[in-house]
Amino acid sequence: MVCLPPPYTKCITSLVRKSTAINDTNTTETEQDMQRRLLAGRTADGQQPEPAPLPGPTAAPAMVGLAQAWAPGRPVLARLPAPLRLAAEVLLLDYLGYTWHRLLHSPLLWRLHRVHHSDLDMDLTTAWRFHFGEMLASIPWRAGLPALLGVRPASVLGFEAVFEACTAFHHSNWRLPFAVEHRLVRLLVTPRTHGIHHSQVQRETDSNFGVVLTLWDRLHRTLRLNVPQQALTIGVPTYPHAAGLSATRLLALPLEPL
Repeated sequence: MVCLPPPYTKCITSLVRKSTAINDTNTTETEQDMQRRLLAGRTADGQQPEPAPLPGPTAAPAMVGLAQAWAPGRPVLARLPAPLRLAAEVLLLDYLGYTWHRLLHSPLLWRLHRVHHSDLDMDLTTAWRFHFGEMLASIPWRAGLPALLGVRPASVLGFEAVFEACTAFHHSNWRLPFAVEHRLVRLLVTPRTHGIHHSQVQRETDSNFGVVLTLWDRLHRTLRLNVPQQALTIGVPTYPHAAGLSATRLLALPLEPL
């Protein structure tokens, strides 16, 4: 069996699912015709399948590299006892993630970040749907500042593993039992919480910026939990059709008008 990276599984699954269903008609399709159609990248009804999200890179190499180069000579956090230093490093890294996410919703950086929000079917693959320009732009904030403050490389690497795991978790379409959700959201960002952030309603998009902890949304009063899931419409209003968002267009999306 050949295993594809997660960003490409949505497109393949969609193609196979749609290609094997013949839309309530009596027409049949030979195996040879099906092979030609699949090679042409079309579904059984002749339409283009939903495009695969762009596989997003990670800022981890830059974060660890800068921490190795700059952190040893920075005494800011080095003065703290070991347990307090680790706690401070984790909180600092998560807070920088929160503040960077808020910056991404400013007009200039939204040009890059809307690639992520344009996904109309939020699931695990959405966690990797980021423009490479957004990752590059994040390096001074998410990698440079921790290094200047003396966050150790091991702390950066360990936190980034948790950061990526939490990003995958809260972008998933996993329906947690309400009782579990209610308890978990007191500390961590959950799929329901982050789903509100992906809403097309502006006041809902401008909430729930946390990545790992909900602490920062609570402190900055940006936490919103009172939106029924059935009332959510995911995506960006400007881009209501997934078929129009090819990989080529997503790469060029930052150049389009806001």
